Amino acid sequence: MKIAIDARYLEHNGGISEYIKGIVIYGSKHHELVCISSKSLNDLPENVENIVLAKKYHWFFWEQIQLPFALYKLKPDIYHAPGNYGIPIMSSIPSVVTVQDIIPLQITDYFVKSRMPFISRLSYWLRMQVAFIFAQKIIVTNKSTIGELKLKFYLNLNKLKIIPLGISDFYVPITSKYTNTLLKKNHINRPYILNHGGLDRRKNIDKLIKAFAEIKKINNKEFRDILLVVTGENILLKNQLIKLAIQFKIEKWVKFIGYLPDEDIIALVKSARLVIYISKIEGFGLPPLEAMACKVPVIASDIPIIREHCKDIPIYVNPNKTSSVFYGLREGLFNNRAKETLERGEKISKEYSWGKTVKQTFNLYSMLIQ
Repeated sequence: MKIAIDARYLEHNGGISEYIKGIVIYGSKHHELVCISSKSLNDLPENVENIVLAKKYHWFFWEQIQLPFALYKLKPDIYHAPGNYGIPIMSSIPSVVTVQDIIPLQITDYFVKSRMPFISRLSYWLRMQVAFIFAQKIIVTNKSTIGELKLKFYLNLNKLKIIPLGISDFYVPITSKYTNTLLKKNHINRPYILNHGGLDRRKNIDKLIKAFAEIKKINNKEFRDILLVVTGENILLKNQLIKLAIQFKIEKWVKFIGYLPDEDIIALVKSARLVIYISKIEGFGLPPLEAMACKVPVIASDIPIIREHCKDIPIYVNPNKTSSVFYGLREGLFNNRAKETLERGEKISKEYSWGKTVKQTFNLYSMLIQ
């Protein structure tokens, strides 16, 4: 089977790039894969072809003019757009689109920095709607997203297929030497609370810092010694958050350590005192499941999409209230989660693996070309 993939998200780091990597790594072992991007891609398996279509005008032009010509020449059996949009109207190739989230359409001021916010929002909606009309199948990663899609788009519900995301299959023991080297490199010399999953306004890191500042006021040795470690890269937001930490006089207790590869994230999760993930809105939300896989206590946003996957394992907080985040942190630090709860969390996490995700995806491909 020859599969063409819209691989533009591999041009930078993020959740969708990890999703594409999983498909590419698995698929390259069994099928002929072609990754189509706007820039040259590094680190692809040797047997995966990379077709570069430089962006000439708007992305809509790339998707509706440049891409169909490339697909016509390639003649793949299946084309997959894994990032919400990118299905060409003028192509007879059976196609699949994956809806990761519709966050840009759920956050009112998402396009506020655009020169023409209304046009940007409309363009984003149009590209997704075109994908939903012309794709043969629409993959969604959870039930919660379906309800949101039905509110904002015309959908043929028969096209929908739920294929949950998965956590990395290598959530396995990491050597203490590797972990110690990583902690030393990042000047992490005390117990720490870990926040990972990217730096973004919707991740609520500002409320986390404010709640953490209240935790540091508690007259308790563990609370006085605890660090807050934040991963992810967003220079503008990072600088704002550093200023906030300085304002609350906790700057030496908050460490921003940037983007890290999977192996380092695994090591950090396994050694964390707590993992906290208080995003306002999510497309799936893997970090709580990753903590559960490592039997590490987790504090998470009380939103439907997290409850759908994580059940009753996390300590849930209202992501919009600093006081709720504070009480969640205090509970997590004061009360060790029962061993039985952590073991149930690990069991639940095993239901979500990249192996299952990609196998179900390739089964869908096969069904479409039969």
